[in-house]
Amino acid sequence: MKRINLWMIIMSLLISPSFSKTQVCFTPQEQCLPMVLESIRNAQKYIWVQAYYFTSKPVAIALVKAHKRGVEVRVVVDSSQKNDTYGVLSYLTRCGIPVQIDDKVKIAHSKVMILDGLVVLTGSYNWTDAAEKSNAENLLEITQEQETIDRYIGNFKRRADKSTAFEPIKPVNDNQEEMKKKEDALKKESEKKILNLNRAFLKGLNLGSKKK
Repeated sequence: MKRINLWMIIMSLLISPSFSKTQVCFTPQEQCLPMVLESIRNAQKYIWVQAYYFTSKPVAIALVKAHKRGVEVRVVVDSSQKNDTYGVLSYLTRCGIPVQIDDKVKIAHSKVMILDGLVVLTGSYNWTDAAEKSNAENLLEITQEQETIDRYIGNFKRRADKSTAFEPIKPVNDNQEEMKKKEDALKKESEKKILNLNRAFLKGLNLGSKKK
C-alpha cells in the first residue's frame, strides 16, 4: 500500500505544472515581456536570436546586459531591417553584439530565442513593443525537449552561415550636418571674396579721385 501511495505521489509531481515542458503566453491579454526578460537574465552561456522585426528596447537592453556579463549574444534578422539607422540593431552593434542580415531568402520570418541550448522561445511574437502591447500574439517556451531544441540550434546555425554582417548606415542627420558645415564654409569663403572685391573696387575709386 505504501509503495502504491509513493508511486502516486511521484506521478502527480511529474504531471504537475512545475514539471511542464512548455509554457505559453498570449498577448494582449497577458504580458509576455517579463517571461522574455527573465529568460535572458537566467542565461549563462549564450543567447541566439532570430527576428523578422526587432524594435523592443527592453529586450535590446537586456541582451546588452547579458553581453556585458560574458554571455555570447548573436542576432540574425530579416533583410527588411538592413537600413536600420537609429533602431536597436545599431545600438546592439555599437555595444559589440554581432548582428547579421538573413538576405538569402525572400523573408526571414522566424521569431526565435535560443538560450544556453536548453530553452527556446518562439511563436508569432516579434521582439517589438507592438507584439507586447497592441497585437494578438503567442509566445511558447520550450524546455526539456532537447531533440526539438537541437533542431532549432541547427537551423539557427544554417541561417547564420548564409547571412551577411549588418552595417549601420550613416544617420541622415549626420550627413545633413556635414553638408551644412560645408555650405557654411562656402558661404564664408564667398562673403570673404565679395568683401575683398568691394575693398579693391573702393580702393580703385579712391585712386581715381586722387589723380583728378
